[in-house]
Amino acid sequence: MCDSRMVAFLDDETRAHHVRADADRLALLTPSVLRIDYLAYLAKLYAFEAPIETALLRTPGLDGVIPLKSRTASILLATDLLALGLRLPKLDRVERAMTPYASIGQALGALYVIERGRRLHGTIRRHLIAQLPKEMRAAGSYLSAHEARAFANWRELGTVLDRFASGSGIAQQVLAGAHDTFRGQRTAFVLNQAHAA
Repeated sequence: MCDSRMVAFLDDETRAHHVRADADRLALLTPSVLRIDYLAYLAKLYAFEAPIETALLRTPGLDGVIPLKSRTASILLATDLLALGLRLPKLDRVERAMTPYASIGQALGALYVIERGRRLHGTIRRHLIAQLPKEMRAAGSYLSAHEARAFANWRELGTVLDRFASGSGIAQQVLAGAHDTFRGQRTAFVLNQAHAA
């Protein structure tokens, strides 16, 4: 899949987060998934990914290291949520409060977590097409877009990580960014679960 030395390092060093992170991402793989489950799932992903995306876009020099355009998703998530009938709050205040990452290394660590989760989109989308075909026709743009390019983005990220994080200091920045982002994903899923209940 990806022959990156840095990806292998990050996989090993963040393994404690993987089971929970994957369970959150794969939560819809049940035989009785409902429209409301899909809507709540997209809302959790939006709450998690939109602020990260803003911080990535504001991190000086990051777009010169790795192209961000093919990795942006908050507009697709917002479009799908609106198609399912959820009115989104204005995020202006949240987006203004989002500061750039302190280093390109930390930003790449966040991207590692985001791209790792997006590799599961094909499995999730195929399940939802069988369970919720109407909803997926109306609101499947986020899962579809990333399914098509998830593995290409993953390989590209591995190449960039190997080139950029050759020193142990930068590798530690990347690792710190990954740990923080895994914890942020868990928090987003837990907090939004409480609001949905």
